[in-house]
Parts: sequence; C-alpha cells; structure tokens
Amino acid sequence: MTTKQTGTHQLGRRPVIQGPRPQLGKRGWVEKLATGVEGKGEGEKKLKAAIDFLKIGTWNVRTLRSPGKLELLRKEMTPYECDILGLAEMRWTGVGELNGGEVIWSGEEKNHMRGVGFLLSKRAKDALLGYNPVNSRNIVTRFNGAPLNIAVIQVYAPTSDSTEEEVETFYGQLEHTIEELPKKDVKIVIGDWNAKVGTDNLGWEQVMGCHSYGQRNNRGERLLEFASKNDLLITNTRFQQKDSRKWTWMAPDGKYTNMIDLVLVDRRWKTAVCVCRTFQGADISSDHSLVMCKLKLRLKRTTRQQRHEPRRNIDALGNATVRAAFKDKVEQRLANSPSQPVELNDRVRQLNEAIQSSVREVLPTVCKQNKPWITEHTLQLAKTKREMKERRQESEEREKEYRVVCNVVRKAAKTDKEEWLQRQCQEIERLAGDNRSREAYKLINQINRAWKPKQSAIEDKNGKMLQDKAEVKKRWTEYCRGLYTDRANSDTVITELDQISPPPNEDEMHYILYEEVAEAVKRLKKGKSPGIDDITGEMIQAGGEKLQKRYTQSVIRYGRKGEYQRNVQSIDDGVTGEIESADGTTSVRGAGRIQERQMHDTSNPDSKAYGREDDIDLLEEDRVELQGNLDRINEAGEAAGLQINIEKTMTMVFGQEDIEEELEIRGRSIENVTEFVYLGSLLTWDNDCSKEIKRRIARATGVMAGFKTIWNSKHIRTETKISIIRTCVMSVLLYACETWTLRKKDKDLLRAFEMKCYRRILHIHWHQKITNVEVQRRVGNTRNIVQLIMERKLSLFGLICRMEDK
Repeated sequence: MTTKQTGTHQLGRRPVIQGPRPQLGKRGWVEKLATGVEGKGEGEKKLKAAIDFLKIGTWNVRTLRSPGKLELLRKEMTPYECDILGLAEMRWTGVGELNGGEVIWSGEEKNHMRGVGFLLSKRAKDALLGYNPVNSRNIVTRFNGAPLNIAVIQVYAPTSDSTEEEVETFYGQLEHTIEELPKKDVKIVIGDWNAKVGTDNLGWEQVMGCHSYGQRNNRGERLLEFASKNDLLITNTRFQQKDSRKWTWMAPDGKYTNMIDLVLVDRRWKTAVCVCRTFQGADISSDHSLVMCKLKLRLKRTTRQQRHEPRRNIDALGNATVRAAFKDKVEQRLANSPSQPVELNDRVRQLNEAIQSSVREVLPTVCKQNKPWITEHTLQLAKTKREMKERRQESEEREKEYRVVCNVVRKAAKTDKEEWLQRQCQEIERLAGDNRSREAYKLINQINRAWKPKQSAIEDKNGKMLQDKAEVKKRWTEYCRGLYTDRANSDTVITELDQISPPPNEDEMHYILYEEVAEAVKRLKKGKSPGIDDITGEMIQAGGEKLQKRYTQSVIRYGRKGEYQRNVQSIDDGVTGEIESADGTTSVRGAGRIQERQMHDTSNPDSKAYGREDDIDLLEEDRVELQGNLDRINEAGEAAGLQINIEKTMTMVFGQEDIEEELEIRGRSIENVTEFVYLGSLLTWDNDCSKEIKRRIARATGVMAGFKTIWNSKHIRTETKISIIRTCVMSVLLYACETWTLRKKDKDLLRAFEMKCYRRILHIHWHQKITNVEVQRRVGNTRNIVQLIMERKLSLFGLICRMEDK
C-alpha cells in the first residue's frame, strides 16, 4: 500500500494526504507534524494538543493609512493563520492599541512616517503579557508561552540613504531593548532590516545558514555583527528552497530582488524552528513580501478572562410595557428575597442582585454593529489583484495590469468608506426627524470625534516602560496610594473642624425619610454611565415604590459623631479609581480590569488618606496682603497634608505687566505672567478680550472642520445642519462670552465666522455674490451672533442683580 502526497510544505495552506493514513504512534505523528505534513480529523486534534505551532510573520506594508487597508490586511492574513504578524512602515502616529490589543503600534508623534506594530490573533491577544512601544523603529511584545515566555521585537531599520550615525543609533537602541528583557525569555527579532547578508556564511555559521539569497553589503555585515553579539540566528537562511521563497523585496522596475525582511531567533531555540519562508501570493500593495516562520512553541492564556454580561438596552425602559414588566420582576424578586441582612453592604448587595436579575430577564441586549464597512465587491477585487500579482513578472503587460488593478482596489475602498458615511448621515437625519436627538448626536460624535488610541503601557517612577500587565496594575495602585497619603498630622485639623462645627440638633432624625429618597430618585439624570455595580438611574426609577422603600430602609443618616462614608470617583487617561473610605479599599480600573488594594497603610493603623493638590485663587490689591494670604494657605495645606504645586502656581497683575516683587512659597519664587488660561478662558494683564475671542474662533473652526462629512451630505436637511452648528459649534465659540468686552473689530470677526459657517452648510461660494442678509434669510436666523452675546450678557447681569448680598 502506498501513500500519495500532493502539495508542498506551506505554512497557511495544508497539503492533502490521499490514501490510507499510515499507522503511527504519538511520537511518529509529532515528527510528521514537525516536517509540515498534517492530517485531518481526530488525529489532527491530538497532534495539535501534542505540539502547538506558533506562527510568526513580518511584513512591510508601506502604509496602513489608506481607507480599508487594515481590513484588507485582516482578510489577506486569514488563510495563513498567523498568530503574531509584525508590521513595518504603518505610518500611524503616536502609540497605542486597537480592539483590545488586536493591533499594537508605535509611531512618530506627529509625522506619518515609519512606524512599527503588530497584528495579533485571538489566542495571541489572550497570551499577551504586555508591550513596550520604544520608538517608531522598535516595538516589543511579550507573550505567556510554553516552555518559557516569548518576547517578539518588530523593527524597521534605517534605509540605504540613512547615515551611519542613524544606523548605529538604531542598533544601539535595539541592543538596549534586548538587554531589558528577562534573560529566560525566548527572544525573536523580526522586521525590515534593509540589509543583505548574502549567501556566503563562512565565518558566520553560528548566526546564518548556507541557503541565503543575494550579495552581502555593509549593512548586512553590521546585521551579522549584531546577531553574533546577541546570539541570534537568521532563520531565513536555514532552509533549502527555491528563490521565490527566499527574496522579500522587489525593486519598482521588477528586475531586482533582495532578502531584507528577516526573522532572527534566539540560537538556543534553533531546533524549535520548523520552517521560515516568503509567501509571494500574499498581497497588500507593497513592494515587500510576507515572511513567516513556524516554531514548535506554544502560547498560553495569561488569565481566565472575566465574562462580561452583554450590554442591555436601557432605553427600552421608556416603553410603558417594558417598564411595567421590569417593575413587576423587581417587586417579585424583593418579595421572594429572604429577610434583610443586618449589614448595610449586604442590604445593598441584595437590592443590586434583584435589579440585575430583572434586567437580564426583561431588557433586550444591545446589538453591537461590528460589520466592516468594506464591501464584498472590494474584497473580490483584492482577490483578483492577489492573483494578478503572481503573474506580474511574466511580462511588462502583466505588470501594467497589476498596477492598474491596485489603483482600482484603492479607489473601491475609498468609495466604500464614503458610501458608509452617507448611510450614517441618513440614519442621523432619521433619528433627528423622530426627535431622538440623543441618539442622533451620539452617532454624530462617533463619526466626527478625534480618534484617540488607547495605551495600557505606562512608565514607572524611574521612567522605565513597564511591559507586564501585572506590573502596570501594580504601578497604578502605587500611584493612587501616593495621591491619598496623609503627610501631616491631620488629627489636629479634624479636631479643629469638630470644635468650630455648629452644635448638634437633638431633634435631628438619624434616618432618611422615604420622601427624601423618592425625591432623590426622581432627580436622577438619565443617560449616565453606571458604576461597577452596573446599576443606572433609569433602573432605580423604573423599579417602583417598593424598591425605593427598600432603599430607604437600607440607608442611615449618621449624626455628627457617626461613621462617615465618602465615595470619590476620578477619571484620568482612561483609568477610573473608585475610593471608598468606609472599608479602606480602592478599586483601580485600567485596561478593562479591576485591581483592588488597601487604601490605608496596613502597617500603620492610624494612617489616613487625603489629596495632595487643589485649585485656589487669591485676589488682593496689595502685594503684602497677597503674600500673607499665600503663606496662610500654604501653612494650612501642609497641616492637612496638602502641597502647593509651585510649577503650576503663578501670579498676574491686572493693569500692569510686571509685579513689584515676586511672591514666594517655601523659599521659591513664583513666576509672574502677562496672560494665562483659567477655567477655559484666556485672561490677560490688560483685560483685552480680543485674544480670547480669536482663540475661541480658532477652536470653533476646528470643530466646524471636523463635521465635514455632515456638511457635505445630501441626506441631512439644512435645518438639521443648522441645529448641529448651534449646539456643537456655537457652544464652543461662545464659552464664557458673558465676560467679553466687545470692540468693533471683535464683532466683525464674530459675524464673519457666523456667516462662514452658514455659507458652508448652504454650499455658497464667495464668487456667487450672495449677501449676508440673504444668507440669514435662508437659514431662518432672526438674530446674529453679536445680538445673542448681548442677550447672554444681560441675562448674567440680571442674575447678579437678583443675588442677595452676603
């Protein structure tokens, strides 16, 4: 009996075995799998359990800024089943992660140049320990693996027109990055090296094989020195295969090819490398080819991820039928619940469980739209382009046809994006027509808001980038503990406050009345995000009278000498810290995870938690009086554990540019300035509002430009566009306008900006010679922006006049 095998040894597409399956033991199947011959069915599942291959690739994509380029990359990589794909020349700015770590990148701060990153599979995301975005040429990711953790570094080396100094800086930074990695990690360095190592491995046998490609150059010599110093092996050169599976870059004229995209592996793990080769069939409109390496390594999940409940449609409580059903379920849960616990926390927990279980039974889930905007037609064009790439070298005509279809795919993706935006605009107009302004403006923000990448990697106190998720959570805990540490004798302050407090009212009730709870529930705002208990104000309002009475029984009003409870919630760069001083614990939420800690120092039972900074403004006509008040504030703050931030404290004299003598805090001088921004407004020494008005116009102009898609849409009525201008643009322009002193030139600037906005949405160009009066008539505007400002100023004046003197 013979076995016929067809196909070749490939990474993404498995060969087919025809005929009876040979009888092999477990070890025999492992050896077969190591050579790339994989079977199907139950036997294949057992093989994958025995050895779980890790597929790592690298690809210079030239850019991922084009519309649809990332989605096309995802589709292109699907048949190759790559776990970790390193990317070069992404041309994304900043650093961050996308879709929970699916894409991680590090680029230039502002310029769309260079940039490196990773595209991770689901199991790679689950195994991700952390990452370090070093710079636009170097990024590190670490994964939980077996038998050891795996560190993968993606690089983009300087090109041939770079100076030797730039090349040495690149390698120096790369060596420093490797030195910072744990010694036991399996180290893999991949990327576009812009270096040719050649075919001659004489004297370099430890770092390269004898199956390389091309001629060595000076940059290749430098790469070999780097590999030798760091004990790395160039896996591309180890395997005998045809040239089309070796070269990784083709010149624009299609006549020259080189091997410059390489995979370097820690030499002690060279036996784990099964194969490393180029895939010319993969296409992303780049002059570089996909390189993939297959290793006998395994990824492990970092931790068992918590299962989050699907989001529920809270707006459904606005429906009378749903609201009644929810109320009945809550009352039923409360009636069936055991007697109320003694502890307050247990009572609240019981109420929360009753509400949450009712939510799960009654409210529908929110259907999240994850459908990509790129169409199937564009994907089919991309498939055709991929097929034409394989034949592009047959003739010049084939090469021209391939370049034409590349442009066709690019334009098709751009058209798909524009059509998707128009569909979004139609939905905005539909929501606006149904008076569902909240949903409409939410969709507007999704289209026009500036994209801010999420980044979980942070630095420690010494400026070192933390790459481990556990270390990141620990650092946030340390940071929050430092914010709320008592650095002074606060007991004295508390005693003083207790002494000056008014005497207690003996008749004061220590229990909150039901009427107070009902009124508080009635005033709860809708549309607010819930806390960690996932209970929203709408749920409590819809729970009915019985739920409110149960809340009344669970809340105690403590007297002046009772046990005080304080809940403080602050948001900083996507990290939420919820501090509960009643039980002395803190929950720090970052990157979707919650880390609890003791808020007080467990080694010191008397330690307390207080803040470090506050915002205080002092106004005096005399410098000596101002210095005295500043000294008293400083002394009182230090007694309470507060410190004045000297770097952020400054003085300004209204009516004169310089101060007679600088003020001091703890022996350090305070900077005197002629202008500064306070509460969002620019204040100047001469009270000139012109600078602030120009600043507000610039801000509003940026907002106006961000709504380009809305203004260009033919599916949104002019009335809706005007409403968006008044709510989203004018609100930015007129911030604190009640305090402005307007001159004629300021009024002219404001009116010009207003007309510019209206002409933009009406698509009126300057050469059409349409007067401002006609524009005002078309938009139905009965008062101009200056008149609106005067009305606001008079309204504030009336409010001040009605205020009582205190």
